[in-house]
Amino acid sequence: MLFSLFYLPGYLFFTAASDFRDFNSMLYNVQLWVILIPQVLTVLFLIHRDGQLDFPSFGIVRPNMRDIPFFLASVAGTAALVILIRLLVGLLPEAPLAGEPPGMLSDKAMILPVFFSAMLTGYSEEIFFRSYLFTRLENLDRGKWSRIILVNLIFATGHLYDGLAGGLNAFIFGGYFSYLYTRKKNIHIPAIIHGLYNFFALILSLYV
Repeated sequence: MLFSLFYLPGYLFFTAASDFRDFNSMLYNVQLWVILIPQVLTVLFLIHRDGQLDFPSFGIVRPNMRDIPFFLASVAGTAALVILIRLLVGLLPEAPLAGEPPGMLSDKAMILPVFFSAMLTGYSEEIFFRSYLFTRLENLDRGKWSRIILVNLIFATGHLYDGLAGGLNAFIFGGYFSYLYTRKKNIHIPAIIHGLYNFFALILSLYV
């Protein structure tokens, strides 16, 4: 229900505007913030109202300097995963690169707003899928791997606006982000990496 009420409109918004050149518009970024910020605040409110679990139980903790080595290794792992997926997809006949939109960023003046949009998207999706939904399924006595598969099937479904390749890409990366979350139970690690992935996927088009 929470997915339908608060996240489905955002995915429909992307479906209606699947050309990522729209990120060159400040208005588009502001519209995105108007969708994402209430999503984050709503999930945080629901966690706050929970009578059994506290914020750390959902992986919402203060950043820890001791997690920096793991974070850097996770960034390297994300880069390796990107390269691997693109190499595998490239083996398919006339297949588009997974998750590659028809248009990209071209206005350098929009780098800062796009960075905020990318990071906010990362936090919005990770707080819901990895923090809230994953933890809720744990309370239903779901096993670790069944939770990872179920959560990321839902996550991938929400990215089918980018086609089957985009959905598969989301499932693979969602699984990786779930692994990062379960290792440290710190939502900042997958959320920041998710946001950076979104950001660099956009700004690299300025120079490539």
